[in-house]
Amino acid sequence: MRVRVLTARVAVLLGVGAIVSLACGSSEPAMPPATPPPETAATATTAPESTPAATAAAATPTPSPTATAAPAVRMPDEDEAALAAELAAIALAPVIEEFGEGAEDLTAHAFPLGLRDGEGALWAVVTNGPQPFLREGDGNVINFFHFVALYRRNADASWSEELSQITLETAPQRTHLVEVLDPGPRRAAGPGALIAIRGQTGAHAGTFDVLLAEGEVLRTVVSHISAGPDSGSIADLDGDGVAELIFNTSNPYVFCYACAVEERSEQVYRWTGLEYESVPLEAPDDLEGDLAARAERAVRLAEANLWRDAAALATETSRLAPDHE
Repeated sequence: MRVRVLTARVAVLLGVGAIVSLACGSSEPAMPPATPPPETAATATTAPESTPAATAAAATPTPSPTATAAPAVRMPDEDEAALAAELAAIALAPVIEEFGEGAEDLTAHAFPLGLRDGEGALWAVVTNGPQPFLREGDGNVINFFHFVALYRRNADASWSEELSQITLETAPQRTHLVEVLDPGPRRAAGPGALIAIRGQTGAHAGTFDVLLAEGEVLRTVVSHISAGPDSGSIADLDGDGVAELIFNTSNPYVFCYACAVEERSEQVYRWTGLEYESVPLEAPDDLEGDLAARAERAVRLAEANLWRDAAALATETSRLAPDHE
């Protein structure tokens, strides 16, 4: 699901959202602390990668402060950091076997998802580090792309075979920040966990992938590539305990990237219980009279990029209907 560019500032989008389809408020959401999760190196010594994105032992990524993380499910009397290091090595072993020395600098984040099935606790692995490639005898090149894999820690203290693997659609060169988000009520779909992964690709671009782990299956929910390194943020905008995604869709190439002149734009995605869907900039259809006219005008102002006027009108109008979503 690709992001549709919508020219917007989050501060104003949130103000407009008080009378449109997202109950947000008027302050810009804060970026979660960008402390990268620890990693486990792929080498035999499991030495950590010597980059700012890597630290010593693998551990559970820090959940988003604006989302309620799924309750941790741990096997009794087992050290989580040691398990993470062990699983990272298992997941990277076939990559190293295929790509040889070029893959020895790869690392991996390994962490529990807070989910359990009838056989044990589910874990995930996200790869990171420089991408190796393999040149075959005929000159063809096989490239490595970072992936997410799902495993189970069995009740007998063994690891399952790989249950599911999915390549990150944005093809990041690095994966900097991994968070596990609680998807809240899953309706009839059963329990699951959302895995949000932010990284970088190319000279400046930022990546943002969100996957859903459900049972023994992983699937991509939404992916976004930003023209700048800040790919977006996570925040519970409507206060329901489930995180919204705020993708950065700004254009930093209005004149040139180094000119630091940018067209600011962000797009909000809201979790429906099964999917992340974009929140359109539109007035609700259940307003009447003066409220309806005000809401439509606020949207028209926003569409014309007159964000300050739109924000003022949206804030004033929302106070006239404080109980309206």
